[in-house]
Amino acid sequence: MNISLWLLMGTLLGWLGFMVLNANEGRGVLASMLIGAAGALAGGIVISPFFGAVVSDSFSFLSMVVAAGSAMVLLAVANMISNRFNF
Repeated sequence: MNISLWLLMGTLLGWLGFMVLNANEGRGVLASMLIGAAGALAGGIVISPFFGAVVSDSFSFLSMVVAAGSAMVLLAVANMISNRFNF
């Protein structure tokens, strides 16, 4: 359940970053959604255990917060790279 929620949240954050903030219009909405989902998945699986969250099938609020934060960080890094190299 956590993995599907991480992917859903990362996808929504990628969509919001594209639509609301107009972050990197040249990249496209699908790429922003995929970057957000990848960031949330990586944050939920790799980073959240460092903060004491248990990665299991049950819902964990801490892992959701860490996954959201990592999705936002990955979207921001992708936006900075895109702006720097004019993609």
